[in-house]
Amino acid sequence: MKRNLFFLIIFAVVIGYSCFAGAGQAVVRDFSAEYVAKGVKAEGVKGVEIKISKEIIRYDCNKRFMSINKALVSGDGSGWYDKYIVDASVSKTLMHCPIKEPVRETISAAPIFIKSFTNENVHGDVIVTIVIPKGYNLEATAVR
Repeated sequence: MKRNLFFLIIFAVVIGYSCFAGAGQAVVRDFSAEYVAKGVKAEGVKGVEIKISKEIIRYDCNKRFMSINKALVSGDGSGWYDKYIVDASVSKTLMHCPIKEPVRETISAAPIFIKSFTNENVHGDVIVTIVIPKGYNLEATAVR
């Protein structure tokens, strides 16, 4: 009887510990990222190239690069009153190589092309809203 009780207690402790250990693996955190909306309008074009950039100060010799993710959140992707959200992040290589003077530089991601809208009333217009992270710059160039 004592032997069965001992194994039952060990079994309960092992199961209880497993449940508590498994519950601690998922962590939910609140964070706030600020975004701004920018409007882009062009008439009589084939499309518009959108470029996201950011000015940074570099304190080492590591190379910086920007990666972006974009998503169409409203519209059909025709360039006529579409809404995009573009998220950007800056990454760097991980070498230890400090420099004497900080360097200010602008990094940018590869451009995104948005085609223009054309029908019997409109010929080659782009009217879109782009939501980007606050602190980043948006440049638009018309492609004729």
